[in-house]
Amino acid sequence: DANVDQGTWAFMSIRLLEEPQRIHELVDDLEAVFWVLLFVALKRFARPETPFPTALLHQRPRDKEGRSIGGAEKQTYVSSALFRRVGVAGDVLHGLIRDCGEAWLIFYMSFMPFSDPPPSLLKMFAETAESVVSPSFWLEKFAGALAKLPEPDSNLNASRGDVGLSRNQATSSCMKRTAADAGADTCENPL
Repeated sequence: DANVDQGTWAFMSIRLLEEPQRIHELVDDLEAVFWVLLFVALKRFARPETPFPTALLHQRPRDKEGRSIGGAEKQTYVSSALFRRVGVAGDVLHGLIRDCGEAWLIFYMSFMPFSDPPPSLLKMFAETAESVVSPSFWLEKFAGALAKLPEPDSNLNASRGDVGLSRNQATSSCMKRTAADAGADTCENPL
């Protein structure tokens, strides 16, 4: 398959799954972070009544030539805004998934044909599409969610022998990076 070397199937962007010959771009990696976040959230923090959406991340149909194609389940998940109802514990995590999903929803809507859309809608699509492809947009979104988390109990951390940055130190460290640095580095030891 042409897209086998472009990433792990479950986390690949909708665009790469729908168009196996597409050139892998930074925006595909940024979208992959959303699918990894969703996967980990559902595996680790799902409420008991929340089923794991196996088809969403593991659907692997084939085209006429036998190549793996996909993206339909993910496209439906995003365009139907199902991420808004994801059953995970924690308001911060749920909010992060919702905010990320909203950004990808608007990004993909910006490619849809509309007959005579209002200028305000076109402006929102253009601004979001421009933001989504920027690592600093995502860095700010994730750092903002990290800043909303409660400070861990220092006694618990000491008893477990945890070493590392506090939430506030990690958030501050991430936020100090410039937009240019955001694409080149990741935050060191964010917790």
